[in-house]
Amino acid sequence: MPKIYTSDIAVLFQLLVNEHSNIVIYDTENQLVENSGHNYKVINSIQKLAEDANLLLLSKFTETTNLLFNNCIDFANNDLSKGEIFEYQYFNNPNATMRWIYPKTLKYPSFLTLYNASGLKSKLIRLIFQNTFRFGLKSRLNSGNFRLITTNQNEVETLVQEARGEAYSIFTGTVGENRKAIIEVNRNRKTTNFIKVPLGEKSQKLVEREKQNLRKLEKFNFQKAVLPKVTTSKNPKVAIISNVQPNEPFATLNDLTEVHLNVLEEWYDKTIETKILSELPEFQLIKNNLKELSIYPKPQNDLSVETVKSLIDGLKLWLNKIDESQKIVVGMAHYDFTPWNMYCTKTRLHIYDWELSKPGLPLLYDAFHFIFQSSVLVKRLPFAEIKMQMDTLRNSNLVKKLNKNLDFDFDTNYRFYVLSVASYYLNLYIRQSPLHEQAHWLVDIWKDAIEN
Repeated sequence: MPKIYTSDIAVLFQLLVNEHSNIVIYDTENQLVENSGHNYKVINSIQKLAEDANLLLLSKFTETTNLLFNNCIDFANNDLSKGEIFEYQYFNNPNATMRWIYPKTLKYPSFLTLYNASGLKSKLIRLIFQNTFRFGLKSRLNSGNFRLITTNQNEVETLVQEARGEAYSIFTGTVGENRKAIIEVNRNRKTTNFIKVPLGEKSQKLVEREKQNLRKLEKFNFQKAVLPKVTTSKNPKVAIISNVQPNEPFATLNDLTEVHLNVLEEWYDKTIETKILSELPEFQLIKNNLKELSIYPKPQNDLSVETVKSLIDGLKLWLNKIDESQKIVVGMAHYDFTPWNMYCTKTRLHIYDWELSKPGLPLLYDAFHFIFQSSVLVKRLPFAEIKMQMDTLRNSNLVKKLNKNLDFDFDTNYRFYVLSVASYYLNLYIRQSPLHEQAHWLVDIWKDAIEN
């Protein structure tokens, strides 16, 4: 049997039965791997089990007894007859933690709807999963199986029924303080909704913010951008959000096109206003981030001390050159405007993941973010290529229109974007250990941006 990580155990119990406490693990073969701060009780005899326990079985029983438990997740296929049984299969991340979970009865890989990425590797992954499900070979790709045995309700099944789904799959989320699970809900082999389930206090705030953002944005009735709709749930902590994947042909584009700029133009037409720079909450956040970096500049990983110091010094220099009393034109921003958060048709963008959206950011913030993120994380381009894309944006019809406003300045807004993103994420990156490779790429590009 494969190893099971403590971070996954927390997700399973919270997601399936909404339990966080009194989790007891029966493990006689050392299958448990500690990778989180959860302090679970591990037993090697089921005689030591309390009646109200939430039980995780990693080993086969070596003794006979009438088990007493509240809920049970069984990875060892023990002979249990108490309560209703739900059977699941799962697929792991490269680091052996769980990525996707789906009922054993799932007939096709609907979880691929959660995998919006372009490129040859992504297409190959899709093809492999589609064919293995089509030919009944999915067990060869699965990382493992488990069963939920409970006398209570299966929380996921309850949510899926509320969303009027016939089948579902689960993405367990990215490990971290913002972790949330996403339940993909489908009917007639078409994904209709996603249910976002927060797995911590910070992710709860993000889920709530996305619900609020989408309800506020409904009033604008955008024509060039399709946004998800929110359905009210009996569970106030979750968000039931409609699937915006278009029925017509679409693509995931890694280049900023006229379609993207037309969407931004419509947003700005409906939300544009003029502010004093110092009054912007995001500007105060930049100053606070740089102040914190001055106090805590030494990386706790393999980031170069010289690179970090050079980047911090450059960001401070840019900040000092900005006139805080100047007027600046602002509008709404998605704040994570990237190829993997949207589908592009010939005339419209279908955009999702609105939890970070903010009003009152300098115009073109989203355009700058799209160029940087796609260039660095997808295409691995040097800064010289990014600069060429910035020059193309500068000469676009959208910027020509914005230039008619005397308070709009392309260079100020560009510097604001780099200051905002680099100061925020550098504060996170210097504390992360180990640090993922993509963070190194971004830090190097921000440094090049400052120096150029």
